Amino acid sequence: MRIITIGSALVDIFIRSEHFSKDRHGIVRVGEVGGKFDVSSFVLKTGGGASNVATGFSRLGFDSAVISETGQDELARMVIEDLKKEKVDTSLMIHEKREETGGSVILVLDDGSRAVLVHRGAASLLDPKDINIGDLADANWVHISSLSGRKDTLKHVFSGLKFHGVKVSWNPGSSDLKLIVDGELDIDSIYAEVLILNKEEWEMVSLYQEELRRNISQIVITDSIRGGKILLSNGQKISYKARKTVAVDNTGAGDAFAVGYITTLLRGDTIERAAHCGAKNSASVVKYFGAKQGLRKKL
Repeated sequence: MRIITIGSALVDIFIRSEHFSKDRHGIVRVGEVGGKFDVSSFVLKTGGGASNVATGFSRLGFDSAVISETGQDELARMVIEDLKKEKVDTSLMIHEKREETGGSVILVLDDGSRAVLVHRGAASLLDPKDINIGDLADANWVHISSLSGRKDTLKHVFSGLKFHGVKVSWNPGSSDLKLIVDGELDIDSIYAEVLILNKEEWEMVSLYQEELRRNISQIVITDSIRGGKILLSNGQKISYKARKTVAVDNTGAGDAFAVGYITTLLRGDTIERAAHCGAKNSASVVKYFGAKQGLRKKL
């Protein structure tokens, strides 16, 4: 089976130090201006929603490809090399000479909480012209991660995939959901069989929840260690529990869940089983820094 993912591919740097602290307002304090202090861990990993999910599907034996945009720089080469090592097809990626490959610096406190500095760069600049719908037409499934609020790109992809009848899952970011809230993206124009959100994102579209439930077969709402629920268009609700684990870093937990959930659906199993496998993959990923190391090869 061929699965194509669309969204971001970038580089994450994880820095952990006992010198990082947060005050009672939740503001992270790093140290004095101009000062130097030791850090206990400095880890560099490739990431990004589309890259993570494509890697997860490849590890589970699927023919996976990724559509994302990078620059033509050292970080881009790192992203491509990592994807190729994972046997992900990178032939559909876009490399722009005048853009910078996206990345983030993640400050990890001793209690596991994080502060993230993000430069989305080229990963946030996918345009309709960058995505040839013909390349997607023969896929068994297309997974769309955050497109950083690129309204025209989302509409282009949704309409093209609907025309060809390709099955779709969508894991939007807050900037994508803002298009719905601001009335720039009609619910009727969203083409997806599975919508995956966290609890906070679902609350963000509170005024549109009923309409989304009528238009999308399965809406998965994740809630971290509390598990989550799946809302079906027929009105049924299925709850699931998270698996107990010691989490080092929650980066990519949602991507890992999506891989496990969709894989199980593609194999013809039940929604309950899909939620179980999604939670299993997610629990494996959070035991490591980065969004890929813990992705399972078997569910």
